[in-house]
Amino acid sequence: PLLDSLRAARNFMIASQTVRQISFAKGDLALHGAGPAPVDPVAAFRDILMATNVAPVLPNDAMLCSFAHLFGGGYAAGYYSYKWAEVMAADAFAAFPAALDTDAQRVGQRFRDTVLALGGSVHPLDVFKAFRGRAPTPD
Repeated sequence: PLLDSLRAARNFMIASQTVRQISFAKGDLALHGAGPAPVDPVAAFRDILMATNVAPVLPNDAMLCSFAHLFGGGYAAGYYSYKWAEVMAADAFAAFPAALDTDAQRVGQRFRDTVLALGGSVHPLDVFKAFRGRAPTPD
């Protein structure tokens, strides 16, 4: 019963988390890609939240002021990488169930020889391509 409960709860609120991350990424790109024209960051971020959030945005919402990743974390229009990393992880993981019946050991060895062995010594896209034999896809 406990394991069944954990499995049932695995995806609880996942859509809300996805929308939250997308709104953060859109805000990051909007603020860092605004160009030389002055932009009101609070208003710009509020517009994005209003367009993406399911729940209404509170009138005095100040989330942007505490979004340390955006300004102090070195992202500079790179916050979208969280979602892209999830795409790459899911795509890489998909190689294993497909290989369970036939060549799981070979896929595991290829994962070890590419992703684990190469680590940060090679560009991540090249490591992924070496493992999967193609570029990542959200499909």
